[in-house]
Amino acid sequence: MQLYYEGRSYNLEGCWCWSTWIGPQFNYSPLPPHDYWSHRFVTFSGPRVDEWIEHGLFPFVPQSVAPDLAVGARLDRIMRLIVTNRALECYQAVNQVEDLLLLLAQERVTQTQRQPVWLDEVLQQLHEQLAQPLDYAGMAENCHIALVTLRQQFRAAMAFHS
Repeated sequence: MQLYYEGRSYNLEGCWCWSTWIGPQFNYSPLPPHDYWSHRFVTFSGPRVDEWIEHGLFPFVPQSVAPDLAVGARLDRIMRLIVTNRALECYQAVNQVEDLLLLLAQERVTQTQRQPVWLDEVLQQLHEQLAQPLDYAGMAENCHIALVTLRQQFRAAMAFHS
C-alpha cells in the first residue's frame, strides 16, 4: 500500500499500523503491481485518548508490525465488541485498544534497542564499496527486501541513529 501521511509518502509492504486524529491529512492506495489492500480501523475519542497520547502510546508515524502480533485479528475482536453498543463490551473494546497500543509501544522500544541484521549487512557493504559506485539494487537483493523498502527503512534507521 502507498500511504501519504502528513506530507510524507510511505510504501508499506506487510503489516503496518498508524494512528490519525483530527488534523492529519492522509490518503492511501494500492502499491503497484497490487490492485488491492486490506485494512481495518477503529475510532475513539475522549480523555482516555489524550492520556494515551500523553504517555507515548500512539504511533505517530507508520509502524511496521510483526505478523505474530495478529493486529488484524485483534482489531476484528475490538470491532465486534464496539458494534454491540453495550457498555460492558465497549469497556472491553477500550481495554483491548489500550492493550494493542501497549504492545505497539513495546515493539517500538524493542525495535530501537536492536539494530536489524539487514542494516548491519548494508553498512558492511557500504564500507566495502567506498571507492566504487554503489549498487543499491544489489544490496536490497542481498538483504532479501525490495529496493524501495531498503531505502525507506535505511533512512528511518539512520534518522534514529543520528
